[in-house]
Amino acid sequence: STYDKWPRIGNAILMEKKFFLRAVKEAANKVPLLQLLNIAAVANRSNTALEDALVSLDTPVSDQWFDRDMNDYAFGLVVQYKYRLESYIKDAKALLQDMAEFSNQVGQKIGFDSPLNIRLPIAEALKPMNILRIFLNQIFNSVTFVLIVHGSIVI
Repeated sequence: STYDKWPRIGNAILMEKKFFLRAVKEAANKVPLLQLLNIAAVANRSNTALEDALVSLDTPVSDQWFDRDMNDYAFGLVVQYKYRLESYIKDAKALLQDMAEFSNQVGQKIGFDSPLNIRLPIAEALKPMNILRIFLNQIFNSVTFVLIVHGSIVI
């Protein structure tokens, strides 16, 4: 049976994490060495004859190996900041402070003992925009100054 949710795209297969270990477990149960380990574990655990263990569908070894939380082994975990718009309109220092606080909260919730690698791609993408932001602020301040000076001369 197939567990993929989306069609195959070239050489890539997109599969949901809840099906990944199940598919790997089913493929591993077809390996003769793992079949022998499962049969030996069933015969040893239930103290039954080897013939009874051969007809048993129980797979204790592969259950122990492949029944895990996929979040511990996921290729990527994406977390989105709920109040990102309010942070993006702040200045660069406040944006960096908000992102640091958010990444610390994510680290505390996931756990620092997990293999955690936090990347902030949007904050990295906004870094070059600081130069444009400074330039536009200078133009705005210059135009405001000129208008105030002209307004005071007219009065």
